[in-house]
Amino acid sequence: MEVGAGTGRVATFVRDNYPRAQLLVTDLSPFYLAKAKSNMAYWEKVRRERDAGPCSFVQAAAERLPVPDASQDVVRRKG
Repeated sequence: MEVGAGTGRVATFVRDNYPRAQLLVTDLSPFYLAKAKSNMAYWEKVRRERDAGPCSFVQAAAERLPVPDASQDVVRRKG
């Protein structure tokens, strides 16, 4: 999970190294989240990764993430 992902570039870098990982990308800004989706779509087009894991995008504040406690293996926050 990436919290406060902005344009989602780090998520694409994670995908470069772990394409089968299941990702959850969150940001409070709908505009940044739209750009993150666009960046991931571009990554998928360029890489043509057939077995890429699912990637979800959620608009949420870092203080109120809609995921259960201890449900993520790795969490990266901006800053």
